[in-house]
Amino acid sequence: MPRPYVRVVDRDPELAAALAAILRDAGHHALCGPATEDEPVDLLVVGLPAPWDVGPELGAGAPIVVLKSAAAYGEIEAWTSGRPAYALLDKPIAPAALVRAVCALLPSVASRIARAARA
Repeated sequence: MPRPYVRVVDRDPELAAALAAILRDAGHHALCGPATEDEPVDLLVVGLPAPWDVGPELGAGAPIVVLKSAAAYGEIEAWTSGRPAYALLDKPIAPAALVRAVCALLPSVASRIARAARA
């Protein structure tokens, strides 16, 4: 089975790149920045408040890890609604907590990829 694509977005591009690097070091296929139409999003990690050019439709239907700050509570429901699974983590984020949250959501991602392959 192919490795799931983890997309990381945050208003701070350096933070998004650092989080993607942490996930790659943990063995995940992680990309940072908004996805284009031809790039899959199997699991999304989004820092709130979200970047201005990214909305909750990014990776719609994919599980999500929401990295929240005190200023972002109004956005949480919009990002988690309709998702098969989600995790909420507070900023600043501990690298080990991020890796644990992504790993906890991977069974949901694996079953989603398997269903798509059978279709």
